[in-house]
Amino acid sequence: MDFRRLSADSSRAYFSDDEILDKYRGEIRGRLQSRRRDRATQSYAPVHTVSVRRILNDTELPDFAFHSEELEVSCDWKGLFSALLYEEQLYQTKLHVLCESEGKDTATRLRAALDADSLDMEGAFRSMLYQYSSSNDVARRDARRQRLSRQIASDLSESPLVRSMEPDVLRQLKDARFHSSFDEYSDDECEEEERLQHPAGDEWVSAGGALEE
Repeated sequence: MDFRRLSADSSRAYFSDDEILDKYRGEIRGRLQSRRRDRATQSYAPVHTVSVRRILNDTELPDFAFHSEELEVSCDWKGLFSALLYEEQLYQTKLHVLCESEGKDTATRLRAALDADSLDMEGAFRSMLYQYSSSNDVARRDARRQRLSRQIASDLSESPLVRSMEPDVLRQLKDARFHSSFDEYSDDECEEEERLQHPAGDEWVSAGGALEE
């Protein structure tokens, strides 16, 4: 589903999919209604993803509403952006800390291996990529856990059920981010195409926002 419009008071963003064929509208409506009922009990598992440019996550949708006749969904876009960008910043901070701490140890170990001719440059490069990938996964996991501890009861966020589902959930999100990375965006897009201006001109919603159910 892609972003379509703001509410009259600009507090809510509406999303829909114009490519749904008429013969599938009833089936899609039923699926969305089912997911709306399950949303409260599945906060720890992604039943949707939110993407804004190259940021993608299973961020909770504040004040979510499903409009069955129009086959639209809506939410508080300010709350959505705040949650999405907060977790992205938290992830970036955690990744920086991990790279700073573990990167130095890795560099020292690889330098010693290279000096001792027990490792070639190609092997050292692969080790560095593996270390970064591992740190990236840990930072994503820890940032999501911190969000879930606020989003749902803290005892539930650390329960065996949630933790047992975590590897599959993180793998799904990682795959979605990988595929999303092939989407093409231009930093030179004009402001009219990039933003939908608030009447007062001080707030905006990216026209590139999307929800995937």
